[in-house]
Order: sequence, then C-alpha cells, then structure tokens
Amino acid sequence: MTNRILFSANVSLLVGFHAVNAQKATDQASVVDFVDPMIGTGGHVHTFPGATVPFGMVKLSPDNDVTGWDWCSGYHYSDSSIMGFSHNHLSETGSADLGDILLMPTTGKIRMEPGSKANPDEGYRSRLSHKREKAQKWVDYLRKTMYSTAPDVMINNEDCGQMSAWYIMSALGFYPVCPGKPVYDLGTPLFPEASIHLENGNTFKIIAHNVSDKNIYVQNIKLNGNPFSGLLFNHEDIME
Repeated sequence: MTNRILFSANVSLLVGFHAVNAQKATDQASVVDFVDPMIGTGGHVHTFPGATVPFGMVKLSPDNDVTGWDWCSGYHYSDSSIMGFSHNHLSETGSADLGDILLMPTTGKIRMEPGSKANPDEGYRSRLSHKREKAQKWVDYLRKTMYSTAPDVMINNEDCGQMSAWYIMSALGFYPVCPGKPVYDLGTPLFPEASIHLENGNTFKIIAHNVSDKNIYVQNIKLNGNPFSGLLFNHEDIME
C-alpha cells in the first residue's frame, strides 16, 4: 500500500501542496487552524502575540517598544523593529507589565542601548518586516546556505542544534518541530519524487510536480484528493 504526498505548481513562484493518503482522509479541521496569534496586536487592543497557557506565569513574547499607549502589551504589529523578548506580558490591560528581563540575541559588538526605530543599527534592535512571513522561504534559505558537502559549511554542529536529520526531512517537504512528538510541519520539497519504505511494508511517496529552485511556496493542500487547510499532519498518516 502506498500513501502519497503530492506537490504541484501551476504558476511561477508557487508550489501547490497535495497530501494524499490512500486509506485515511482527515478532512476535519484541526484546532490549530483556528488560532491566529496576531489577532489584537494592531489597533488599540493591546494583545501580545506570544504563546502561553491559561493563567500561565511565563508569557514569552517579542517586545518592540516600552512607551506609548499602543505598546502596553510590549508589542504592536505596526512596528518595524524588535527590541528583544521578555517573559512577562499582559493583554488588554491598557498598562504595561513590570518586572520583565529583556533578552535579545545578538552578534558582533555588544551594545547596551536599543537604538532608535528609525535606525535600529545604532543599538541592539533588530529590523522587522511582515513581508517575509513565509516559512517556506526560510526553509529553502536554510537548506541552501547552511548545508553543503564542504567540510566547514555547517554554522553549528550536531550537538548544538543544527541537525543534518532536519535537512533530510525538510528535503522531503516536511519536518518535525518538537522531538518526540509525532507531528510534522509541512514545508517545501526539494525533489520531484521521493519514497520512504516503511518497516510495516508500506511506502510513503512524495511527488512534487513542477518543483524548482524558484517554485518553493505552497499554493494549496489536498489530503486524499480533498482540500486540506492545515499545515500539520501526524506520523500515523505516514504509517497507515
């Protein structure tokens, strides 16, 4: 028995994603499909986009300002820079939270001042653009720039987070985000066709029509011939 993931591209710069399972159709929407962390981060709603649980004490989220009415939660969608990430945030309060410790990863010269929004390079601010909110773009970028057959191409090593296994999975068009959790994120395929021969005798086949160096973006998704709106699928979808 063969389960399939099919990719196709009908227009330039778009890759249509079709996930086909010969036996199981999961056309039920996942609860994740209804989650939009950016809701309330614009206007005057004062909502932070970070992840947390109800009544959670740790609320990690980006910060791009500490002053002004619209930045009461620490973040506003209209901003063009990021100051860092802190662990305490309040939504919809109209007042800023206190006691935060701001963390900001950086390289090069250590700067102690954030710098201005007009020129983030003055300090430790980082530029932010919502025009690049496409995971497929960065998956493709990482594969092209962080991996090769050269002996010194990896910017890190297997013990510090950069896993060659991720490259192999990503080249197939999907990859696990959380180790030990049998759920895969859909990315962008590297090969026109690939097959995984499973230990139960089944074959999981990935077909990418018209995939190329330029055709990297997902256009649509189908599961077993039916439209699929999610961006995740389970390990059991491969095995069954």
